Amino acid sequence: KPGAAIIRAYELSATVTAIDYPTRKVTLKGPNGKTLQVTAKPEIRRFNEIKVGDLVTARLVVSC
Repeated sequence: KPGAAIIRAYELSATVTAIDYPTRKVTLKGPNGKTLQVTAKPEIRRFNEIKVGDLVTARLVVSC
C-alpha cells in the first residue's frame, strides 16, 4: 500500500567493538563477523558501564 512501512524486529547477541559515549554510538560485531553501528536510546540504563569486549543482546527495529 502507498505510505505503508515494512517493520522488522531483530534480536541478536553481539560483541561491542567500539563505543562513543558522548554520541551513544556503539559498534557491534555479530556472530557472522559483520559489524553494525547503532545509536543507543536514552532509555538504555547503565550505558556508561558498557565496555569494549562486552557481549550484549541487541534488539533492533528497522523500518523501510
